[in-house]
Amino acid sequence: MKNILRILIVALFVNFAYADKLSTIKNRGFIVVGITENYKPLNFLNRNKQRVGFEIELLEYIAREINVQIKYKRILATDIIPLIQNNQIDIAMGHIIHDRASDLKIDFSITYLYDGQGIIGKKNNKAKTYRAFQGKKIAALSQNDRSGEIFETIEPLAEVKYFNSEKAMLNALYSGQVSGITTDYLKLLNMLKGNTSKLQLIGDNFTVKPYAIALAQNESGLRDAINISIQSFVSSKKYNRLYKKWFVKIPLKTPELWL
Repeated sequence: MKNILRILIVALFVNFAYADKLSTIKNRGFIVVGITENYKPLNFLNRNKQRVGFEIELLEYIAREINVQIKYKRILATDIIPLIQNNQIDIAMGHIIHDRASDLKIDFSITYLYDGQGIIGKKNNKAKTYRAFQGKKIAALSQNDRSGEIFETIEPLAEVKYFNSEKAMLNALYSGQVSGITTDYLKLLNMLKGNTSKLQLIGDNFTVKPYAIALAQNESGLRDAINISIQSFVSSKKYNRLYKKWFVKIPLKTPELWL
């Protein structure tokens, strides 16, 4: 009898210590999302101070599938891991790269969006790849963007000129100060909006950034619910429609679909 009692106590302790977060979220009625902002067109505040963008609409779909509301908490990218580990947020979203170092500390959903680094140039530019920019000047952002540094590494014969905004880079391209602009592929697609008669992508992205939703380790119920929601969104064709809404073309690669 004593042994049975001990087993029951241990089982109750284990269940308490490892309570299923998905059940907690559903019982609570809302999911706390840490969000890193200001990355058009993924997520940003519009003129009415409303959260909009590709990631926001995808997140709203996931919340509807789980049948909960969303409570946003604005965070910095450097705070994602400690906030998740300390249970201050349920998940984090906002162009978060799923990398090996982070995966040792927290868990991730499947990749919901593929980004990378690319180049745009004028419509009459005959270049096919980034290699064509040897000995030429190319624009990059000077803050919160490593694209210039990366391009200097992979194409050291090009001259990278730094600017403080996308508008300044576009002005430099139109005026002939630079031959191209390099930054994240998705940013370039957004810059092409309304400018396709003047600008073009030079090849495809030449680096890969897999974006995923971050969550705590050992929360398979929540992770599965998110993954299945993402795949449901893709299989319903809503994913491609949302992508074309916020960018100017269909995605080069869509999230994986399980059988």
